[in-house]
Amino acid sequence: DIVSYNTFLRICAMNKPHNDNFRQKAMRTSLITFDKLCSNNTTAIQLQPNTFSMMLFCINKLSTPHEKRQRKYYELCRLVFQQCRDRGLVNKYVLNALKVALRDTGNGATNGIGFSSLSQEQQHQQQQLDMDNYRE
Repeated sequence: DIVSYNTFLRICAMNKPHNDNFRQKAMRTSLITFDKLCSNNTTAIQLQPNTFSMMLFCINKLSTPHEKRQRKYYELCRLVFQQCRDRGLVNKYVLNALKVALRDTGNGATNGIGFSSLSQEQQHQQQQLDMDNYRE
């Protein structure tokens, strides 16, 4: 079930890489798993917003600071977000995961990912999340 897959993605991200090969293997495994979940072959599994926030978490945790400054990093984040948006699963947790992933790049720029493609309700959720984070 989807909970098992989400847990697996979290385990990939939470393991402390012993070396670069281990980190790369964890990234590759999480990407393959996510790709299989999103493919048409697994329509029996109902994706959840948590699936997308976990994948963004994996991308963030398994990327080096140098990789986070590369276009490929932004592209990966954008693709995960678009998959989520296209399925109508964007919620405040997905937006927060995206925000954290982009904030951790060190430059705060979204390189065109942005939130302009969100519906008005989703933009309102993002604004509310921003306000909640400001209050903390």
